[in-house]
Amino acid sequence: MGVTKIEWCDFTFNPWGSNGTRVVASEAMWREPVKWDKAACPQADRPRVFCASLADVFEQWDGPMMSASGEKLWKAWHTNTIIATEERPKPNFSPLTMQDVRARLFRLIDATPNLSWLLLTKRPENIARMMPPYTPEGPRSNVWLGVSVEDQATADERIPHLLRVPATIRFLSVEPMLGPVDLMLLGGQRIHGVDWVIVGGESGHGARRFELDWARSIQSQCDKANVPWFFKQAGSNPHDWDTGDPPNYIPPEIVPLRLIDRKGGDMREFPNNLQVREFPPPA
Repeated sequence: MGVTKIEWCDFTFNPWGSNGTRVVASEAMWREPVKWDKAACPQADRPRVFCASLADVFEQWDGPMMSASGEKLWKAWHTNTIIATEERPKPNFSPLTMQDVRARLFRLIDATPNLSWLLLTKRPENIARMMPPYTPEGPRSNVWLGVSVEDQATADERIPHLLRVPATIRFLSVEPMLGPVDLMLLGGQRIHGVDWVIVGGESGHGARRFELDWARSIQSQCDKANVPWFFKQAGSNPHDWDTGDPPNYIPPEIVPLRLIDRKGGDMREFPNNLQVREFPPPA
């Protein structure tokens, strides 16, 4: 966690991680965002923190919360004391729950107003009941709520849930993009409820096909709706049109692209019209 190579954020922070169970970040890790907040300039754009890059803030988990050393975490009923042990320590302790850790996360978010916290989820139906109440002024100004979208089915399922939740900034991460996605619904009302769109192909061994025309379609939709968009990467299996080189012209066909960057994340290798990395205006 900390400074990241993810192009659309400055830091990552994972309140817990998943490896078959749920492992809570160390106390040293919890102190890091406070340092970032103190170092941030209040007059500049807030540094962006991608929260739970290895987890999901809004997942439902009823199992134990564990320490990095593999011990079960417990909490005192009337204090903030947390200890790690396999045995119940005292009658006044109960198992630490994910909701406890989630509540601590939002206390941290409220205590770091100079950071923008990007909460990206695949479970937007849980946001309203799992997120602590809004501030008296309305939605937290330093929280961006986003959903992951891979194809049309996940767009149809998840975006309506996101649009029902008040937020300062709502965003979509269309990554890995596995097929064309139409964000225009009811005259564009769906995309007009979104403030930012990220697009990217899949990377890594066995990456699935990503056609750059799918990204161009999202770009066109965002341009029509005046929504900033960010082309993150072409992925490890990008395809695009090839018309052949004169004089050996062949009918256009979609062919694999051979890029130097294994994740297709070098903007210099993108077609000119896809070299776009925009951000929403400051909240």
